[in-house]
Amino acid sequence: MFFVSDVPFEKLGFVAAPRQPMPVLTASALGDTPTVILMGGALLSGLYWITQRREEVAKAEVQVDSEG
Repeated sequence: MFFVSDVPFEKLGFVAAPRQPMPVLTASALGDTPTVILMGGALLSGLYWITQRREEVAKAEVQVDSEG
């Protein structure tokens, strides 16, 4: 956001911006992003597989019970 004000920002409750460049502060988080996305995708894929497998087993059990 961009704020324009004739009142000093400190009086409005804003803190002073850090002197260190933002890329230095965000580099570690950005470096971990691909790992987090891949691990999250793997977790969700595993949960999907387990859910689908449970449904398949339940359908197979119903078919066996109805045939027998």
